[in-house]
Amino acid sequence: MELATTHVAVRSPKPRRRRRRLIIIDAKEYLEQARFLDIRINAKLAQLDSLKHLLLIAGDAADDASLRGTQCRGNLPICSALTDTQKPADFKFPLKASLSEGGARRAEGVIATDTSPVSKILSLQSDINRDIDSLVNLKAEITRRIGQLSRPEYQTVLELRYLNFMPWEMISKRLRYSMPYLFKLHTRALEELGKNLEEPE
Repeated sequence: MELATTHVAVRSPKPRRRRRRLIIIDAKEYLEQARFLDIRINAKLAQLDSLKHLLLIAGDAADDASLRGTQCRGNLPICSALTDTQKPADFKFPLKASLSEGGARRAEGVIATDTSPVSKILSLQSDINRDIDSLVNLKAEITRRIGQLSRPEYQTVLELRYLNFMPWEMISKRLRYSMPYLFKLHTRALEELGKNLEEPE
């Protein structure tokens, strides 16, 4: 006698539920752009401080050796236009870099070659300026998108989390919401935002 075999169908996630997850993921990735760009800017600012510190050390070494004018000791040449009364450590670097007609970058009367620390500092500052401009524009766009959500609670949660970069515990205390309720609001806010992002403006 042959026994009838039963086949158990494995249920796959419902298409609607899968689509909901994708919408939420897309919305979260969209919002996370601001935080990642902010992290990049802070990393570059730390690099900038390190380069300026090295430049000041080189300036002090040049001053101690009475080397002013054309070069400094060591592997950190400073500038080629220092006067007798100017020290490398006296220079403050502008936030914006500009190019002279001869192709050399100038910083408050100091000419820096493309391989000098001054040139590297100005190049890094230029990168930071561009990133800051991008971050300001991105935050403005995200703020506009969040402002289109239907509930003020959704807007507040997303603004605190993705524009102010606040941890969940702090948001919970600020709004006096329990963590489970806060996460529920967050998920619903992301879902609505994700649907709005799919619609052409």
